[in-house]
Amino acid sequence: MNDKVAEQISKTYDIDLKIARILVDKGITNLDLARATFNPVLENLLAPETLPDFKAALEKILKAIGREEKILIWGHEDADGITSTCALMKAIEKLGGLVDYFIPAKSSNGHGLSKRGVDMAIEEGFKLIVTVDCGGSSGKEAEYALSKGVDVVVTDHHELPRELPPTPFVNPKMGGGSFPYLAGVGVAFKMAWGILRYKSGWDLYRIRKELPELFFYAYVGTIADRVPLFSENRIFLLEGEKVLSWYRHPLVKAYKNLKGEDPSPEIVISLASAGKTTGRRNLGVELYKASDEADAEAPLKEILREIEYWTVESERLLKEAQSRIKIVRNYILLDMGEVQPRFLGFLSSRLKDKYNVPTIVLGRKDNGQVAAEVRAPYGFNSLDLLDHLSEIFIDYGGHKLASGFSMDPRQLPELVEEVELYFKEKGNSLYNFSADITLSEKDRKILEDLVKIGQLGVEIRALFKKIKLQKAKELLMGLPLVDPLGLLDLYGPQETANLLLLSTDQGIAVEQVQLYQPSYDHNPAD
Repeated sequence: MNDKVAEQISKTYDIDLKIARILVDKGITNLDLARATFNPVLENLLAPETLPDFKAALEKILKAIGREEKILIWGHEDADGITSTCALMKAIEKLGGLVDYFIPAKSSNGHGLSKRGVDMAIEEGFKLIVTVDCGGSSGKEAEYALSKGVDVVVTDHHELPRELPPTPFVNPKMGGGSFPYLAGVGVAFKMAWGILRYKSGWDLYRIRKELPELFFYAYVGTIADRVPLFSENRIFLLEGEKVLSWYRHPLVKAYKNLKGEDPSPEIVISLASAGKTTGRRNLGVELYKASDEADAEAPLKEILREIEYWTVESERLLKEAQSRIKIVRNYILLDMGEVQPRFLGFLSSRLKDKYNVPTIVLGRKDNGQVAAEVRAPYGFNSLDLLDHLSEIFIDYGGHKLASGFSMDPRQLPELVEEVELYFKEKGNSLYNFSADITLSEKDRKILEDLVKIGQLGVEIRALFKKIKLQKAKELLMGLPLVDPLGLLDLYGPQETANLLLLSTDQGIAVEQVQLYQPSYDHNPAD
């Protein structure tokens, strides 16, 4: 079936069959997704029905709205979770639903649902909990809610758990036809679109006119979560840019009142990322769902103060973290003691970027539990590591390259021992640096195709094995090339090398050049 789709993509869009097969492997598993990839316009956004369990989830949400039952949107404390929360809340509010939200603080809570939070929902009279950007690994907690008479819908986009929740589970990685790598806000947007369409007959153009903030949310959350920016995600990106050209969200107006200028897109995203939870309120949600600039001003001021503090403190902590690292082997496991969870993602990302090894940084929640953020270089699956260690965690989740967990501090000695054993036993087999495609000197057409799909946001790694650099330059001549470090000119034109390339929206990027040594046939992409 997949090969048939690849053949159709190859013929329809005039690209090499090998490239078409790679697109299928990257999630373009039907012709509708191919259409969204090669022509990323609004009308090619796939319908909500292509989400798994959409109709079951829709029925529960519409029933709660119709019965005037209280609905709780349960989100995740990051930019994707905040924008997802706002998107679904706006749609339910538009239909007259009774809706509120809860985003657990990372400093005191874990990932996803919790029994404590469910008990709070029961006390406050909620009859339906809808998770956004989380909940896939919260099967036991969902079961607990159901046993207490509270219905649950889980919408998520993270890697699938071992055991699925006993509720409608709306996650594009389960199949259905949507792009499997939607951000959480992409899933929430489609759910919002679905309930507006089924209840009021709205299409996407009506939503853009009446609720342009939904496109604003999708734009911010999709970029912030660093999902692949092609196919449906590229539609969210491009349509969001169009909406931003004429729509001024209250936070933009409030920012200009305070700072005297409009915020850049990067600042807008950072405002959501810095929105932290205090008690029952989250500053990011309060800012992003503000109805006017006066409503947005108070949370904006708090968030700007938080950003200023965070910027100074994070750089201080980074210097401290780097000073603690004396020797780097094939991973980093660093305990930063009482450092708050909100700094851990930044620290692990920066250390991973500097040392190019899987990095685990530990801190502490307010309740004394250990919190951790894991970041990994391309080719390493951090979730395999967390699955291997799952018995010592309270909870965990995330993506292959970015994940996190929480645990009892008494388990720290076991964590250190098990992580060391994991890397020692598996060694280089942990890494899968294989390129998407191996090229030959006859593949000029494939290089041209890489330029084409790179402009559409698709990243593909291509490898030339043992090629003379002069020949590589000839094959790349006339194509847009990204080589800021001058890697192609490091060695003489008659030298033979392994050359790793990457398709980007700026052209073909030179990722790695390694001289070929006959006595040591090493493949840089192995």
